[in-house]
Amino acid sequence: GVFTIRLTRGVSTEVTFIFSDGCKKTKVYNECGCGGYNPSITLSGKDFCEGGSGQTIIDGTGKEGSILTYIEDGVTKTQVLTLSPFIIPSTTNNKKVTVVSISKNGCVQNLDRTVTINKITNPVATIQASQTSICSGSPVTLSISGTNGTTANLYTNGGAPQQITIPTSITVNPSVTTTYSVNNISLQGCTNNYNSSSVTISVTPGPVELTWTDSCPDISTRRFVFNTPVTWNGNSPTTIINVPSNAGSITVSYGSGICAETKVITVNPCSCPEIHPIISAAPNAVCIGGSTTLSASSINGGVSPYSYQWKSNGVVIGNTATLSVTPSITTTYSLVVTDYQGCISNEAFTTVTVNNPTPITIVPLNGTTGVEYVNGTYLICNTLTSVTFITSTVFPSNSVTWSILGAYSGLNPVNDSVITINLSDFSSSIILNVSVIDGNGCTLTSSVNLQKQVCPCVNPPQALAGADITSIGVAPINLSGVIINSSSSLWTTSGTGTFVNPLNPVTTYTPSASDVAAGTITLTLTANDNDGSGPCVSASDSLIVTLGSGTCCNGDVPKNTVDIGAPMDPFTSFEYAFLTDLTIINIVPGPGNACTNPRAYIWSNNTLTPGHPSNNGINGVAGTVANGTEEHFIKNTSGCSSQIIADREFSNPDGSRILLATLDDVANSANARLATMPAPYNSMYLTVSGNLIKLNNAPYCYRLTATARYGNVGICGAGMADTTLTDKSVTSFNTLNT
Repeated sequence: GVFTIRLTRGVSTEVTFIFSDGCKKTKVYNECGCGGYNPSITLSGKDFCEGGSGQTIIDGTGKEGSILTYIEDGVTKTQVLTLSPFIIPSTTNNKKVTVVSISKNGCVQNLDRTVTINKITNPVATIQASQTSICSGSPVTLSISGTNGTTANLYTNGGAPQQITIPTSITVNPSVTTTYSVNNISLQGCTNNYNSSSVTISVTPGPVELTWTDSCPDISTRRFVFNTPVTWNGNSPTTIINVPSNAGSITVSYGSGICAETKVITVNPCSCPEIHPIISAAPNAVCIGGSTTLSASSINGGVSPYSYQWKSNGVVIGNTATLSVTPSITTTYSLVVTDYQGCISNEAFTTVTVNNPTPITIVPLNGTTGVEYVNGTYLICNTLTSVTFITSTVFPSNSVTWSILGAYSGLNPVNDSVITINLSDFSSSIILNVSVIDGNGCTLTSSVNLQKQVCPCVNPPQALAGADITSIGVAPINLSGVIINSSSSLWTTSGTGTFVNPLNPVTTYTPSASDVAAGTITLTLTANDNDGSGPCVSASDSLIVTLGSGTCCNGDVPKNTVDIGAPMDPFTSFEYAFLTDLTIINIVPGPGNACTNPRAYIWSNNTLTPGHPSNNGINGVAGTVANGTEEHFIKNTSGCSSQIIADREFSNPDGSRILLATLDDVANSANARLATMPAPYNSMYLTVSGNLIKLNNAPYCYRLTATARYGNVGICGAGMADTTLTDKSVTSFNTLNT
């Protein structure tokens, strides 16, 4: 439980506690004195606005459990303090609270502090207007009074507030009846939302702002036209008044009631009005010799009727409202008018443009070759077929008309920018006329005689073929011909060779085998007449080409036939023929050799046949060649160099060779290699038909050599086979042992 022990100052007290389990506990207590009791107390008050409440606030530290003694409204009271502040509410003015003392456990601390709580009276404000009935737009001064420093909101017809500080004055210009009020009046933190002040200003619509225009219908009268009715000189309200132009000033009244107003207007004396005639010429541009009419299309200002005075270069030329003139050059005309009051206008101007185009002539379109102009006549050579004419100044086609006088069978007239005259359409002479309408509408004309005449050849064509040439075989021959006074030419040959471009004087000619066999040929260069119609004619020149047969390898002379029985060295042949196309027509075995006898067929339908012994040398034992290779050569005997163009290998081919199973494969491989070689190899190609292989487009002194390597070198040695040639065909195949 809880026990309270009263201690005696200066005496120790021993207390023994006996617990329910029989245990005992003894403890000694001593009185401490008041030296450690020292609370800190704060006292504050909060004033309040009318209608609210104030507060006395007692707070501090070390006050918990202490007893506060205080006096409120003359009555002494006590209060046990806690950690929270002790608050005493107040709703009366000048309420006093005195804190007397604070005590705890017999210890007392005297305080003797007093605080007074005051009630603040709510502020008020008053609004007044300098006048409460006005004409629309008139200024009104609003005066708002109250305690200095008071703030408030000013409302216009209950709209958005405008914050103001009192006292103040504000000028307003209401256009309709408006109520101004003051509310939310605040001072020293207190706001009065209950007592507001307002004033209403009644607005009467006023007259519109007075505006006017004035003019002089005549010199003695000034006329005013107002935007609203006015009263002048006791007359009824009106918007138009006429006053003497020498009146000096007038006073007019407008509006009504409180909104009635007056206006003093200065009257300026009238003088002659500005008069502005507007004149024109129709048309305003003429061709030389043409006429136009001058007129005043309108006159601004002044009083009719008017009198007129037209001038040109300062000289009077007429006095009517309209005037016809025929200017010879571009001319500016002026007009001055006078109204019936004698007032003179400003001078008005208009210009008439006179177009005088440059004369035109008729000229040939494409120069004057074959056309000569003499004293108004074009003399045209009878060698021409036609002549095209055009005007010296070019015009659009639809503005040009050509016509012809005289016996003429061609189209007449012609509407075009040019005209082509065919000489076959007239016999000897005609007259050519042209009529043009230019961009200004002016007509221009020109005329010329056309007459045929017989003309000689002035610049005859020439052909220079060049010097005679000596060449070997079918090697290409470069030609460097020259033509003069000609735009085209043609090379021709007495032989059967070909030109790269026979229409070019500078070209290349390749002789044929027949040309070589003939020994000499003639090449002719012809320079053509440009038009082919005379009087000039074509010209020709020739050169002689002498062709030798050339020298084959080892100095041998090419032969038309070959001795198939002649001995042959390995990999070498001295048998040649003139070849344009070479055809292999058959392949047959040759005689035997020291290894076996006889040999089996080497080639038959592009395959090996049984019969050649393999490694054992026993005659008649069936077997196949251990390995074999066909090599097809094209040999340039003039250059004494060989090019392998295709290989065909069968059974265990060499690693560096490509297996070619058929003659088509051989031809395709050969053609691929030929295409990459220099001339003339790149123009040659092989074709195959069945078992026939043909070399095409080959010059002379080339041969096709076929070799075969077969057998076991260790037993039989290497074999060499070579074609022999008769005329243009391979007729046999010889086998040689090495």
